[in-house]
Amino acid sequence: DAALRQRAAELRVALRSASEPELPAVAAAFALVRETARRRIGLRHHDVQLIGGYALLQGLLAEMATGEGKTLVASLAAATAALAGRAVHVVTVNEYLARRDAAYCGPIYEALGLSVGLVAEGQTPRQRRDAYAADIVYCTNKDLAFDYLRDRMALGRHDGNLRLKVERLARRNDRTDGLLLRGLDFAIVDEAD
Repeated sequence: DAALRQRAAELRVALRSASEPELPAVAAAFALVRETARRRIGLRHHDVQLIGGYALLQGLLAEMATGEGKTLVASLAAATAALAGRAVHVVTVNEYLARRDAAYCGPIYEALGLSVGLVAEGQTPRQRRDAYAADIVYCTNKDLAFDYLRDRMALGRHDGNLRLKVERLARRNDRTDGLLLRGLDFAIVDEAD
């Protein structure tokens, strides 16, 4: 387990140094996730699931029937993107699925040194902000959409990425302190239809 965690840390550096993850690094990350899943939750990704995970990582749609392991497929792309330093959102249609999938895949991610957040109904803004700060966030489409809109309203007309980074560096603007999301970088949408 310690060797897997060390390999994840090494992969994190390799994945973050490239503008786009190259196939050898993706293959290594998938192998790491696959072995970690076998050890933590007792399941090993099948070849078709590896293909589905690669499609998701490339931003493509992957259609799978009920029972074919979509949740496990998503773990490949989510962990690889998170290791590459991207803000990962796994978006589901309801809170039950978000909770279930976060609990199901959480042990895999945590064994790789990644944090897992869950955005749920009834959370305070601080709790939501903390959840969104995690490497991989599970949330519903409704929560993500409304939190994104709240952030846009808080930013007003002056919401450019460069402007926000300069304001944070200068620590001159409290408006960025109230934001919930850390950005929309990479999303896996369950039930895209």
